[in-house]
Amino acid sequence: MAREPVVLIIGLAGQAPSRRSRLSSNVRPHATHRRAPLKNTLTLIMKRYTIAGGDDGCYGPSFGPVSANEVGVFGSEGTACLVIQLAEPVQEGSEQFQFLALRPRYAGGTFQDLRVKGGTVGVSLVLPGKESSIREGLSTENSKYWAIGTCTPSEA
Repeated sequence: MAREPVVLIIGLAGQAPSRRSRLSSNVRPHATHRRAPLKNTLTLIMKRYTIAGGDDGCYGPSFGPVSANEVGVFGSEGTACLVIQLAEPVQEGSEQFQFLALRPRYAGGTFQDLRVKGGTVGVSLVLPGKESSIREGLSTENSKYWAIGTCTPSEA
């Protein structure tokens, strides 16, 4: 009988302490959240923009003004872009494009500047069916350069 408490004390001493207390029977652990697909990443407070550009010459085809909602900034340094979803698709040749990828045109320009003040941007068309790969950044596989334009924040 004297051995039982000793075994109990030694047995418990060898166990790692628990970091969490046990859950009651009516509480379940939370599931981990997955990253939403591109089409569902619009923020609750959508940032809206007006985009226009081109000159039917060296600055690319003339377009706009078109209205768009921000989807987000994707990619890493060198390939980062601000992706916007157009209210109405644009036609280029025989294809329609719903998403554009914007990059500040001049050195020192930032995405935050575009969000607040707007500015001059390089405009790329996001290729149909390649919307989800734009998360990795801008490339020739998921977009094609289109024009130089202006990006102006507008009221939601």
